[in-house]
Amino acid sequence: LYRRELGISDDDICILNVGSAIKRKGWIELFRAVSALRSTSANLKVVAASGGIQKLNLDEEAEKIGVRDMLINLGQCDNDTLYK
Repeated sequence: LYRRELGISDDDICILNVGSAIKRKGWIELFRAVSALRSTSANLKVVAASGGIQKLNLDEEAEKIGVRDMLINLGQCDNDTLYK
């Protein structure tokens, strides 16, 4: 159900990362890893749900690394939204 709402096909491989949008949470490293996998996993998607501290703009960081098209940014999500 949620895959369709987010535009994720049944064949897409999703990595869900939930955490504050700060460097120590590993967002930049995740985007770099996804970039390295692009040639072997074209159907890879990163679903980002951030909460708490917001120091990074995840869309901008993904753009810098060249994976913006692979990012589905849910933005800041509260706990009730995440439990769905």
